[in-house]
Amino acid sequence: MSSQTIENCLVRFLDSDGGDAVGVGFAIAPNHVLTCAHVVNAALGLEQDQPDQPQKELLLDYPLLFLNDPQPDKARVIHWDINQDMAVLQISGTAPNELKPAKLLMGSINVWEHQFRTHGYPTGDSAGVWSTGVLRAKNSQKLLQLVGDENDACHFIQPGYSGAPVWDETLSCVIGMVVASDQTKNLKVAYAIPADSFLGTQLSEKQSPWVVSATDQRVEPGSWHGIQVPEQYTFTTLPGNPHFFRAKDGQLSILCDDQVAGTPFLMDKFATTCLQFSRFLNDIQDRGHVTTEIRDDEYCAICDGVIIAVDCLDRWKKPSANVPWLHAGKPYGLHYANQRWEPLYESAQLPVTLVTWWGARLYSLWAHSKLNFPILENLTYLPDNRQWVTATCWNTEQHKLQRYPWGQDWNRLIVNFSGYKADRNITVAEWNSFWKNNRNLYETARPIKVSELTENTSPLGCVQMIGNVWEWLDGPRGDKMSIRGGCATSAMEYCDPGNQSSTWSANRADEYIGFRCCYPIRRSV
Repeated sequence: MSSQTIENCLVRFLDSDGGDAVGVGFAIAPNHVLTCAHVVNAALGLEQDQPDQPQKELLLDYPLLFLNDPQPDKARVIHWDINQDMAVLQISGTAPNELKPAKLLMGSINVWEHQFRTHGYPTGDSAGVWSTGVLRAKNSQKLLQLVGDENDACHFIQPGYSGAPVWDETLSCVIGMVVASDQTKNLKVAYAIPADSFLGTQLSEKQSPWVVSATDQRVEPGSWHGIQVPEQYTFTTLPGNPHFFRAKDGQLSILCDDQVAGTPFLMDKFATTCLQFSRFLNDIQDRGHVTTEIRDDEYCAICDGVIIAVDCLDRWKKPSANVPWLHAGKPYGLHYANQRWEPLYESAQLPVTLVTWWGARLYSLWAHSKLNFPILENLTYLPDNRQWVTATCWNTEQHKLQRYPWGQDWNRLIVNFSGYKADRNITVAEWNSFWKNNRNLYETARPIKVSELTENTSPLGCVQMIGNVWEWLDGPRGDKMSIRGGCATSAMEYCDPGNQSSTWSANRADEYIGFRCCYPIRRSV
């Protein structure tokens, strides 16, 4: 999948003569772009606040896609909201293949102090200008405030930027659309419509496909007539074993149905990410079910007196005293700041870690809209041992378990385990001495994005069931709970699905233990 940036989603709107730029827009679905309603009016020579949906076509081009030949095109308005200052346009004919729908932030997240960039066309500047700054929060009109750096000599947002996408450098996605700027002299302040405001437009409801959080992949809904699935899931048109989309957290799940598990279940295709878990934490914190306290010099998310997650920066500052070399050289995970939980830089799509078994359990209930207080004692949607083995190794053609997700023979090149960065197999017998003598190499061994190393995919379609991070399992309640699959620092034997599960304290968070959800379903009669 091509990487998403402003350059491959941005369009420029021109006046009726096709000469001057009057504003900006960006693709939000194939052949469809979003901009401000006042930009449309300006392009057609109308009063900026005229309320009626225009019928004439507009001129636009793709200045950052084709630098030497912007390739003018036409578009017509198909969705109009002058009150919210938003318009969706359909490009006449077929948009160029290079134009990609913007990756939009799903849901609400704290972006205070995040760096941003955007691109616009101030009056008299047909080449376009980049502007940067930091994000604040929404104001009383639910507009996101943007602030420029006082020491930055570049242009800041001004007329000519309206409709431009605002790119969050921390989350690597579009978090809003420029709509206004403060014209007070020497004041670098502007405002954007947040992405969660235009995700609910008519276009997104009827034409825009869903976005899978872990991959930025867009999937289309389909019609399903097989085993009845719960209302939290919708069948998608993805090829292979049946895929279901869970709108609550943007996750894909795979239908697993075989003789080993005994009953069908849905297993998440990817491990839960830092971005997904941060939204969960902030949601239940806003509802008063989570508090964040300092315990043992660490910010900890607490629910019903139990730790469910730990701040990754606090943990990173204090490696284990017994084996100090067994510590990541660069922090990753969730961080607590400004009373919100959010992924550390470059961690949004890494598997969430430093989550206790209780935290994984609560997330699994929340993701399925089953998190009610008081919590039912035995309810959870984490996989048990048998379900985990099935999702990892069940061969759908041979109807039996195979040794590894990809086949019968070990392949160290496609598993993020202790030997992945070392470029050699590392066994239990040499593991301790190897890392002690290669501390610099150990510091590069850390989790990767949940959607990477797709060769490490089970026959049923689940990615990275082994390696990268251990995964919490359900089972009989106790002080310790099962984990399986190994992690980025494990010896190869611990990644072998044929070995017995390991255990870890249910109340203890570790930087190499994550999880994914599993939902058992019943056959329809």
